[in-house]
Amino acid sequence: MKHFILLIAFSAFCTFINAQYITNAGFETWGSTAGADPTGWSSPNATLAGFFSPPVVTKETTDVYAGINSAKLETKTVLGYAVPGILTNGTISVNMTSSPPIAINGGTPFTQRPAVFKGYYKYTPSATDNCFLAAVLLKRNSTTSALDTIGYAQLTNVANITSWTLFEANFTYMLPGNPDTLQILLISSNPNAAVAGSILKVDELSLEGGTLGLTKYYLQKDVNIFPNPANDIVNIQFSYESKFETTVSMFSLVGQKVKEFTLPKGIELSSLNIRDLKKGMYFIQVQSGKEKFTQKISVE
Repeated sequence: MKHFILLIAFSAFCTFINAQYITNAGFETWGSTAGADPTGWSSPNATLAGFFSPPVVTKETTDVYAGINSAKLETKTVLGYAVPGILTNGTISVNMTSSPPIAINGGTPFTQRPAVFKGYYKYTPSATDNCFLAAVLLKRNSTTSALDTIGYAQLTNVANITSWTLFEANFTYMLPGNPDTLQILLISSNPNAAVAGSILKVDELSLEGGTLGLTKYYLQKDVNIFPNPANDIVNIQFSYESKFETTVSMFSLVGQKVKEFTLPKGIELSSLNIRDLKKGMYFIQVQSGKEKFTQKISVE
């Protein structure tokens, strides 16, 4: 049965609850200070600032796959060393006299055995450099207290990737049992032979399959937002009855969230009142389950 909702107001909404295995996987939220990291992630920026170095990881607002931000990682020269742009959900320590000069430890709590590490990326290598994207599953050894590697998924790329491209890295499992830690590594260069000038852009990371039990929906194909331009009403139409609660957010071009609300599962069509919005361009972001879709829309 087709379900239809007419939303008259946006003033109240329910909290959208969904298990996020990778925190801030679309790099939508960042710290507010200059050179700040995306929320839930660490980079060498804070340490390198002590060497009067520009940040090697920055928020990208104009070149994104989905949403309003992506992450830009760039290898730069610091005190004669080529230091790659690095993002991790663990912790970073920097020692400019070591090779490589950056060490990564820890991660976030995680107890599943996924099948695939996925995301979207663009890459511009300098010379023969390569980028590195990996998810590593770790577990503390009760005897030695060391972190054992349960499994990993990784991608190494040397090619020039000029448009947003999906990467899919399958997990290889080395030990039985579940991990207790997930460590994500995103690096713009070969850390042992980095070349200044290499640029990696990353967006919309995810883990799928295995013990996660997730069903994948492709919102980019299954959601239609119309009319565009719009004035009083904008419609959001699904090609299926949605299996999850759906969060719809609207952002201005400078990234300010102007509206947000939640649709219950089972909806196929919703008409949204936008009469109170000023004329101009906006982004509408639709998130259902682990999938996210963003479309630019003009309000007249």
